[in-house]
Amino acid sequence: MARTKKTKHPDEMTETELADYFYAHRDDLAGDEVTSQAPERMDVMISTRFSPAEAAELRAAAARAGLSVSAFLRQSVMATLSDTVVDLERARADLKDVYSKAADALQALADKPPTRSRARPLRRQSANAA
Repeated sequence: MARTKKTKHPDEMTETELADYFYAHRDDLAGDEVTSQAPERMDVMISTRFSPAEAAELRAAAARAGLSVSAFLRQSVMATLSDTVVDLERARADLKDVYSKAADALQALADKPPTRSRARPLRRQSANAA
């Protein structure tokens, strides 16, 4: 009669027993099968310039985030693209238009003759009426 060897729990095994166990079970699947995709190759480089102070700030921010400067910039820019970006030229044109309309309205008010108030003047109450 052949004796079957009972397998110990991995926490109870010695280093040698663990090595033998994992070698014997090296072809066993662990967990669900996951499909992998090769990351998109990033072969386009865009250059930009920073002042020394800006570069120091950028490096510090990347270090705090635990990223390289390149990865930090990439993530920051891509996040910004998904948000609303202000078109400065459009904003300046809109502001100029609003300023012009406000100036015209103020001029129209200045040119308009004052109107007679129809509100009745307040009457003073005597101390006895209170």
